Amino acid sequence: MLLQIHIAGAKRSGKTTVARIVLQELRAQGFRAVIFDTDPIRQALLRAAHGVRNESVEAPIGSELNKEFHPKACRRLFEAKIPRALKAGKTPIVTATHSRPWWYEEAERVAKQYSAKLRFIVLETPSLEETVRRAREDTSRSDTKDLTNPVQLEAYLASTASFNATYAGFQKEHLLLRQNTPEVMARIALEYILQK
Repeated sequence: MLLQIHIAGAKRSGKTTVARIVLQELRAQGFRAVIFDTDPIRQALLRAAHGVRNESVEAPIGSELNKEFHPKACRRLFEAKIPRALKAGKTPIVTATHSRPWWYEEAERVAKQYSAKLRFIVLETPSLEETVRRAREDTSRSDTKDLTNPVQLEAYLASTASFNATYAGFQKEHLLLRQNTPEVMARIALEYILQK
């Protein structure tokens, strides 16, 4: 069974953490699963555009660079990375905010093109306090690191409002995954992913 998995959620909702657990479980069951996260893809595009090899290019949420390169990273996913994985018989697990309805439509289009079953998971948005705590503790390439910065906080709140508006009353086939421990969230996600 060829699967295409998308884990959508507001920033700091646990997308990557859940995806890593799901990845290990799917691999243990024989799937050739791979994770595609928009943060490293955006960072690679930024480094290439700035002629930098090993250094990060800062593009925090709300910055003009982020506004320019986040859509480019998403396009790279749908135009190259996901199709390449599906052609090779792999199971792509995509983690992204997916705050625009066209992203679901693109996921549907690509899944249909490669006869893959689309599994779309929407993570519940955590509280602002929990989001701030997660941002403080994280060392990843996320663009949401300093929510004490008013510009980043404003951009985070706008992004979250857009995400929540996109999925309020969402009628397309998906799983709404409530916040819980990562292990519980991954278990519920796996049950949904592996259903026939």
